[in-house]
Amino acid sequence: MIYINSNVDRYSYPKMETYEVEKLITNYVDEPLYITFYARKEEFKPWVSRKGEKSYLGVILPYEEVLENEDNVPLLLTHLARNVERLKWLDHAALKRRIERLLERGIRIFSRVGFQVSASGGEPIPFEYNLRFAVETCEAFDELLPFNCGFKHVETSRPELWTENAPVLDILQQYSTAYAEAGEVLLGPVGPLRNRISGSLRIFYGEGQSLDAGNVFARVFKGELDKLAALGNRIRKEGSVELNFEQLEIGVK
Repeated sequence: MIYINSNVDRYSYPKMETYEVEKLITNYVDEPLYITFYARKEEFKPWVSRKGEKSYLGVILPYEEVLENEDNVPLLLTHLARNVERLKWLDHAALKRRIERLLERGIRIFSRVGFQVSASGGEPIPFEYNLRFAVETCEAFDELLPFNCGFKHVETSRPELWTENAPVLDILQQYSTAYAEAGEVLLGPVGPLRNRISGSLRIFYGEGQSLDAGNVFARVFKGELDKLAALGNRIRKEGSVELNFEQLEIGVK
């Protein structure tokens, strides 16, 4: 799977005008390929480099075709397709074939890395999507943003924030478990019908066990667990607090 952020950011480089459009990330086994698009006035061929266990591919876009602060996804896909045949420098032929297959059946556009949660008067807490194992759940949830929902404090086995009034997602089990780690977000799938947490949304801030298996589709950002625990303590004291869920966009430099 390839994920695209279509936002265009302006960068300045010595002696040339450049837009770094965005990075695409795909995985080949445990080795990611980072693809960066550059819009330049000069003629450049695509290039590849390696740093440690990572491979980097640069693809050039015609400078005049890039629209600042506009949706450039069609342009990115067109030029990625044109440059696939020039990926002969990559170490893994299988990786090249995988990109070709992705292009043949279409690429899922995914514009955000996660979401943020906040209560009235509180600081937003960022969460990162589990794009490797629960991409369909992430995509469906992302389409619902933004929304507000009341949450309660629950301690089935460990402390968590819980609601059964979240927007309904027609999602089956995916990367599903009843055992959550601290900071993970579980969504109760609509199937199987016997699932006891169907339609619920649960945010754990301590390791624990859910009543039934839920889709683990997000995790609080590293270093933000204390903020989540503080929010949990607030909800414990107040009984119920309305939380605001919004898109989170992070620029990649």
